[in-house]
Amino acid sequence: MSASRGDELRAALHAAPDNLEAWRVYGDWLQTRGDPRGELIAVECALLDGRRDGRERLNLATRRDTLLMEHFLDVYTEALNDVLRRCRTVKVDVWSGFLVRAQLVQGVGDHAPGLFSLVDVVCNSPGIEFLRELHLGFHEGAKLSRNAMGRALKRLVKSGPHRALQRLHIELARPHGTIGLLTPLYVAAPNLKSLSVRGNGIDLGVLEHPCLEQLVVETPALSGASLRSVADAQLPRLRELTVYLGSSEGQRRGVPGIDDRDLARLCQTDGLSALEHLGLPNYAGNDALIAHLVASPLLRQVTSLDLSMGGLTDAGAEWLLEYRGRFAHLESIDLAGNMLDERVDELREAFGRTITLHSQRDLGPGGQPSAAFLTF
Repeated sequence: MSASRGDELRAALHAAPDNLEAWRVYGDWLQTRGDPRGELIAVECALLDGRRDGRERLNLATRRDTLLMEHFLDVYTEALNDVLRRCRTVKVDVWSGFLVRAQLVQGVGDHAPGLFSLVDVVCNSPGIEFLRELHLGFHEGAKLSRNAMGRALKRLVKSGPHRALQRLHIELARPHGTIGLLTPLYVAAPNLKSLSVRGNGIDLGVLEHPCLEQLVVETPALSGASLRSVADAQLPRLRELTVYLGSSEGQRRGVPGIDDRDLARLCQTDGLSALEHLGLPNYAGNDALIAHLVASPLLRQVTSLDLSMGGLTDAGAEWLLEYRGRFAHLESIDLAGNMLDERVDELREAFGRTITLHSQRDLGPGGQPSAAFLTF
């Protein structure tokens, strides 16, 4: 078999790194070429076979450990070993001599390695080719350097493409930190299926990706530009979209706000053809949002809708009740944590078990929705 066959097998694993049969085929190919990693892959796959008895599993585990000691300790570089000894907030999982999962959270203290350094250490490991899951974040008491997350993300992008990366979680839930532009990540992780981002200063940029199935954006105040990014997105496989929109309190921090045109643009998008769940929680302007959803193609295609933690009042409930037929196909409508009052019983009667209405709150001063419901 030629080297190109190996490229084909690796490409299959990059696209589906959890496919054990693809791993077995790759392991067999490596063994024909005398590569000890082939046997290690075969042993690891056998250990995942639940039909093996206790003695077989013990023998397999012993052989795996021997192979790792003899051939694959280089995955734990000196720098990575040093980080793992010093930082309880850093964890990695190794399978068949490859790093497959990494939690890189900057710890507390003057001598804790910065997030950029943690990403750099992992990216320099020889076993990073099949990294599937990555979590980047900061401990609550960690010291933030200027543009700390942005620098770490640039290092991650520079070391790419990360073809096996399927799940990425980015978290900077601190009032003074920002996450920045995410567009380069979409190219650096071409097979990404799940992206979760939590923090301030999120710029979604040009949102196009052929494989993304889940997108979650949690922020106290999404910018109008980022909502327009979602509206103009080309995500043909996206099944779950949850975007925390924010409130007037968030906009007072200097974030350019969401306006009625942005809502209309989102509700008329045609780039989310596979969408099944639409979540737009944490929005003070839910009354206006409901009015746009009534005529939205998105509403017709999804099966669940989350408008929780928002500013929906009885005025918005009137839209729901008047156009209840357009919401009747939904299997779940989450309106928990809004500001409904007299229309709660009517909504419950109209939608039955489909609707969630607990934890309604009082209106703010002047009878208007107020306060940021999600804050960092």
